[in-house]
Amino acid sequence: YSCQCPNGTAGTNCEIVGDPCFSNPCQNRGICSKSSNGYSCKCSPPYGGLLCELIINVCTPNPCLNDGECVRSTNIQDGTYRCNCRTNFVGASCEYISGCISSQCRNGAQCVSSTTNCPAGLCSATCKCLSGTTGVYCEQQVMPCSTYPCMNNGICAVNPMNN
Repeated sequence: YSCQCPNGTAGTNCEIVGDPCFSNPCQNRGICSKSSNGYSCKCSPPYGGLLCELIINVCTPNPCLNDGECVRSTNIQDGTYRCNCRTNFVGASCEYISGCISSQCRNGAQCVSSTTNCPAGLCSATCKCLSGTTGVYCEQQVMPCSTYPCMNNGICAVNPMNN
């Protein structure tokens, strides 16, 4: 008798099992690993399937948190996306609560939330003051005459239109 051995086996009785990854069955730069069933493929985004032969929608399921909107890259094969966060959320995946939720900015100042200082998921925030205000919350009016800008005995008078 003689045995016709399937790929990956050899020997008189096909008793020698070779490397199932030898023929590199994984597609699209997938990484082949031996497994109890022969082999398995670890796929890189945006690929999936048994052999990494399918393009998977990186936005399904939605990787963005807190109801953020997932927007795929214009080049679908690069497998990247970005998250458009809802109001009051920040971070690459909308994972942080914006420090601007409880903003105490005054006098028309703009609240700017940090994405680098977010202990316990709540980001810090700073107030960007408009001209004529100062302080942590832009709560203090700058008194233009307090620095004595007039020289040679000039008298400073506050102009209510432009301080």
